[in-house]
Amino acid sequence: MIVKSIAVTLNVYTHVGLEDAEKELQKMQGLENARKEMGLSDKDDKPLKQNMFKVV
Repeated sequence: MIVKSIAVTLNVYTHVGLEDAEKELQKMQGLENARKEMGLSDKDDKPLKQNMFKVV
């Protein structure tokens, strides 16, 4: 029997804790600092095109 329940989904996929989120935010801040040092901004980002990806 397959149990379809949001509780099951949440128990499986919400295992990321606050410490994990804090680490990721620190990584993002480090990336932002590096971009500033290089003189880059979000406006320098170009949208990705589908042909840039190769199916393996």
